[in-house]
Amino acid sequence: MKERILAEKKDLELIAEMAVDFARCEGADEVVVKMNKSTGLDVSCRHGELENIDFNKSRSLSVSVLRNHQKGYARTADFSDGAIRETVRAALSIARTTMPDPFAGLPERDEFAWEPEDFDILHPEEPDPDDCLRTAVRLEDLAMSRDPRITDSRGAGVSNHYGMNIMVNSAGFMCSEANSYFSKSVCVMADDSTGRQTGASYTNAVDSRLLLSDDFLARESVREAIECINPQKIPTCTCPVIFRFDCAPEIISPAVGAIFGMNQYYKCSFLQDCRGKQVFPEWFTMSSDPRVRGHISALYCDSEGVATRRCDLFKKGVAVDYLHSCVSARKLGEKTNGHAGGALGIVTLSDERGPKQSYKDLLHSMDKGLVVISTMGQGINTMNGDLSVGVTGFWVENGEIQYPVSGITIAGNLKNMYQGIRGIADDADERQRFRTGSVMIDRMTVAGGE
Repeated sequence: MKERILAEKKDLELIAEMAVDFARCEGADEVVVKMNKSTGLDVSCRHGELENIDFNKSRSLSVSVLRNHQKGYARTADFSDGAIRETVRAALSIARTTMPDPFAGLPERDEFAWEPEDFDILHPEEPDPDDCLRTAVRLEDLAMSRDPRITDSRGAGVSNHYGMNIMVNSAGFMCSEANSYFSKSVCVMADDSTGRQTGASYTNAVDSRLLLSDDFLARESVREAIECINPQKIPTCTCPVIFRFDCAPEIISPAVGAIFGMNQYYKCSFLQDCRGKQVFPEWFTMSSDPRVRGHISALYCDSEGVATRRCDLFKKGVAVDYLHSCVSARKLGEKTNGHAGGALGIVTLSDERGPKQSYKDLLHSMDKGLVVISTMGQGINTMNGDLSVGVTGFWVENGEIQYPVSGITIAGNLKNMYQGIRGIADDADERQRFRTGSVMIDRMTVAGGE
């Protein structure tokens, strides 16, 4: 099967090269052709019965042209010669109506990732609906039978996908890769005096052999539901807050968006002009690695073809650099650094003060406060960093979790929160692309329900 996919990818490469050649013949100064094709199967069940089966195939070819610094774009799902020629002409026609952009254009030749790399992300399997359904039913059964307090299920799901992506441009550069993707998930519910509490778990990988076991998923989903039974209210207060590992990315990831070059150029970042300035504590480092072998996010080039590299985004709490595409770099008079299309890969936080601390260590150091395990609503203003979101979690006293809580709103400002980070635990979830352990903030306003 892998050989068939690679042969099909080779055919798409030839089509993309033909489209570039035709666009050049039609008068385009620069051309970028991108093609993608994917095949997948998603199966879900509930109460042991098939709930949904979705077999999908998608494909597209897009053409971006530049003529006299005017840019045009068109896309088609038809890969025939006639349709591709019409798409190229449509892109050129659109280009004639757009304003010239002196910053648009391909990267410099020495910026391209001319040497392709294999990150071992293609391990396809022929999608089998019956096998996927059996797996989903077995997973749901394991979770439902694990604890008598689990009273209902929201279902289980299994996915099997593979696809390919090709980019060819008029500078003679080609980026071509194929990948596979597998996942499993389950969600169960437990009744209590306030209604129902849910618990969910998932796993994903490029190789089905690397998926977490059904037993682990069942155990995690049940634990999440049970530990939130009968939540209590707490009074309004100001206290330390720990964002658990699965929730911490929601408050840390806005810092990454804030240092993208376009946000800096348009002055729509709450960390405006932050390069070289202290954003996080001096012991804090955040790094990005888009070249992790075997991970679905692995890329040897960004969406413009520029070579990617591992880099520190914040070093000792200081913003190292802005994340540039060619356009944002040119607008700011700088050079691209391979981040077009958000090519970040895996983002990791680290505490450079010495021995790592566990989640329990973090609880003990907090002594009394709130642990946040989920948030509700889009309560972050990325222009000024203000945050106000509804949360659920646990109340902590004497360094120990006492009871679950709900009906709470927390408020603060991200810039102050970042400076107020007092610790990061070593419990980062390897399933996430944004890998951070639980993060403790020294003080936040907590609006309780009492």
